[in-house]
Amino acid sequence: MDPLDFDSFVTFCKTLVGREIDTVGGKSKFVLQKITDHAFYYQVSTDKILKQNIRYVRRVLVQYANLKSLNPGHYSNITPNGVYILALVHHHINYDG
Repeated sequence: MDPLDFDSFVTFCKTLVGREIDTVGGKSKFVLQKITDHAFYYQVSTDKILKQNIRYVRRVLVQYANLKSLNPGHYSNITPNGVYILALVHHHINYDG
């Protein structure tokens, strides 16, 4: 199965920069701080920003295409921060605009 188109995913995610986003389980929130050519940045608390290298975002999208799962545990072999990417995937696949 083909992965989500990476470029369209990034373009969509850029529309979410600065917004507070619920994780898929709804247990916590984060702000997509910024996206660069090399990384996604998530503000997870008032004093903590996590950097997610773009290669891990790509790998999660490829694995999502195979699994169609939003369970972060299914991506722990790729990154411990999969919960944030999956929240963005969830928004992307449910976007109706």
